[in-house]
Formats: sequence, C-alpha cells, structure tokens
Amino acid sequence: MSKKKIEVKGVSVSVVKKDGFDFICITDIARSFSKRPNDTIKNYLRNSSNISFLAEWENIHNPSFKAVNMNRFKMESTSNAFILSVSEWVKGTGVIGIYSVSGRYGGTYAHKDIAYQFCMWLNPSFYLYVVKEFDRLKQEEQKTDNFYLNKMFDDSLQINRMTRKMLEDRGEI
Repeated sequence: MSKKKIEVKGVSVSVVKKDGFDFICITDIARSFSKRPNDTIKNYLRNSSNISFLAEWENIHNPSFKAVNMNRFKMESTSNAFILSVSEWVKGTGVIGIYSVSGRYGGTYAHKDIAYQFCMWLNPSFYLYVVKEFDRLKQEEQKTDNFYLNKMFDDSLQINRMTRKMLEDRGEI
C-alpha cells in the first residue's frame, strides 16, 4: 500500500491505494476539526442519512454487502443513545468502502467518494479544498505515469533499432 500526503488548508491528509482504489484518511481530516477525531467519526456514522449514503455506496460497489444488518443499524440510529464505530460497521455489514487501522500510524480510511461526503458533512468549505487538492494529486500522478510510459516507449524503439541494426550487420535481414 503506497501512502501519499496532500496538504489541505494546512492539514496533512494521508492518501493510500488499496485494491486499486484511493482511500483518504478521514482521521486526519477529523483531527483538524476536533480534539477527539474518533468521536467525530462515530458521530458521522450514527447519522441515519450518512448510513443511507454508505449503504448506497456499498450496494453499488460491494456484492457482499449485508444490507439486512445495515437496516438494523439504521433503525437503531433513531435512538439518541446509538453509537457506531467503524469496526462495528465493518464487522456487521461487510463493507469495503471504509476501514480502520490501529496503532501509531493508524486511522480510519474511506474510499474517496465516502471521504468527500464525510468532508461535506463536516465542513463544506473544507470539502471543496479536499476535492481540489486530490484532483491536483491525480493530475501529478498522471503526468508521472505518462512520463514513464513515454520513456518505456522510447526505450523500446531504441532497442528495436539496435536489434535491427545488429541483424542487418550480420546479414540476417
């Protein structure tokens, strides 16, 4: 898993690739708005509208999503005493769009679609900056990828020319 950082309004936010998808550390984002980022994420998860959004995302992207269990969480979310952690959500529903890593360099990571929605819920202004910075990161990656593809193509042409010259020198062509 490669880890990159984007800088959003003075906040360093980790971005990782997992299974070919970009995941953004929403703990980094929540930390910039709260001294208790895990509680902020739990508050996000306890909101029935957010649960509905997460369920729709999973329905689209995850054939193993356990929607029946999601309905239980959604019904429980009407209670003021309801609290939902990321690990409970993952274990109960088999989601793939959000996950937590424990330990010193851990955090909660969400697929970029979910991270965007989390930002919108948390602070619409910050959301706009996250989208802009993430797009900039993707453009930089594209430039780098294109550079290496062009380099590989040029190298391939050079090798073909050298091989052809060698074959001509030997009289095989």
